[in-house]
Amino acid sequence: MSSSSSSGGEGNLGAVLRRFLNLIQDARVISICTTEGAELLTEARLVLTPEDAHTISSLAPSFSTSIDQSSRLGLGGSQYAITWAANSVVLQTKVESLIVSILMDEHANLGIVEEHVGALRAILKPFCAFESS
Repeated sequence: MSSSSSSGGEGNLGAVLRRFLNLIQDARVISICTTEGAELLTEARLVLTPEDAHTISSLAPSFSTSIDQSSRLGLGGSQYAITWAANSVVLQTKVESLIVSILMDEHANLGIVEEHVGALRAILKPFCAFESS
């Protein structure tokens, strides 16, 4: 699903994701998935390629599992993970019951992305509450 729909919360969330993409020069795609990997909303700077879509959706379930397992093992609470895959960098973070994935060029400035991830998490929390009600 892309954010071409502008109804209700989904349209507002799509606008938030587009603005975030504009902040990160090297970001190509930002996607929100369930912990099982089902895509809820995606914004892409250009047309989303099947390879990019697969990279994002295939990593969401493993990220969710690794966060759950590290918590159970007492290894601390991970805020996000960074994965290098398919000539890209994928940064993932969990917000409530959702996984946010940001697909970037392989030479992306991760320091700039890290500066904005906390703000993105805070912005998305109200949308997560909306989705669960």
